[in-house]
Amino acid sequence: MNRRRRFYAVLLLGFGLTGVRVAGHARTVDGMAPLRGLTASASPKQDHDPGRKTGKTTSVDVSGEWKVMGTKREDPDPRELTLLLKQQGDTFSGTLVTNNGRFDVKDGKVKGAQVTFSIDIPQSSTTAACSGSVDGDTFKATCKMPNSTVDLVGSRHK
Repeated sequence: MNRRRRFYAVLLLGFGLTGVRVAGHARTVDGMAPLRGLTASASPKQDHDPGRKTGKTTSVDVSGEWKVMGTKREDPDPRELTLLLKQQGDTFSGTLVTNNGRFDVKDGKVKGAQVTFSIDIPQSSTTAACSGSVDGDTFKATCKMPNSTVDLVGSRHK
């Protein structure tokens, strides 16, 4: 197979297409059939993905107790924290428990594996804007405040 044909086959595989039209016939890229007359149309048989038809993505579950280490970028000495989260659909709320007290976790949103939320800190009249991701039982987020940035890394407590 020449370089151009191989390039298109790799390109199509990279976009998740399961087949291509070759000279008016559906051929799978796996078989690396001669790619004469290549067009960029997908084969009629598509993988079943319920989210594809509805436009919805399956979001991760963030509910539960999370043990996380909070590290200020200005002070690399980590602090042990606990996040208690409750999810309903693609939203969540909860509490952040620290040595300095309990703080409300609000405006939590989940989209796929990405999370965004805010933490109210009433003592300093500040709100931390946080964003990150959840991968199974692993949690990572960055919280930005006017004078500080805190990285949160941890796991779900079972």
